[in-house]
Amino acid sequence: MSDILIKLHTNHDEPARQTTIKYIEGVTTNSDKYGVDLLYIGGLYFNKIEVQVLTYKHFITYLDVLTVFKRKDRYDLKTLYITYNFNFTSCYVFSRSQLDPLKFMMSPARYSVRREDFLYMIEKKDVLFIKNINENTFNKDILEAFYISKNK
Repeated sequence: MSDILIKLHTNHDEPARQTTIKYIEGVTTNSDKYGVDLLYIGGLYFNKIEVQVLTYKHFITYLDVLTVFKRKDRYDLKTLYITYNFNFTSCYVFSRSQLDPLKFMMSPARYSVRREDFLYMIEKKDVLFIKNINENTFNKDILEAFYISKNK
């Protein structure tokens, strides 16, 4: 792994994982470094969580879409995706079933071995936005209710 990828992992991935573990009871780190980031033990509806961090200080609130790398669609339909802001106080949540193959874009790759990456676009109107993460706004009950609403 390159130095930049190690730095990104240390500065962003690990705090995102720890924030999730802190608030969502039953979540643990996945020991498979090629698999999804977190496992939700005992989850009836979803059992995997993939995290990412948007490092922009303004949390792209002016955009109508979020993106997730095409390579992250290999996870099964019981996967939730959580996109945190740079200081882990807000997040967007969406489910694997919301990754629509008809909503693709290509983007220059910043941290990839490829020159371009395919990205899914997810409209923000279809995701759960949690403005102030705390034990009342970000917990397993809220995530399960959202997952059920998107996977009927």
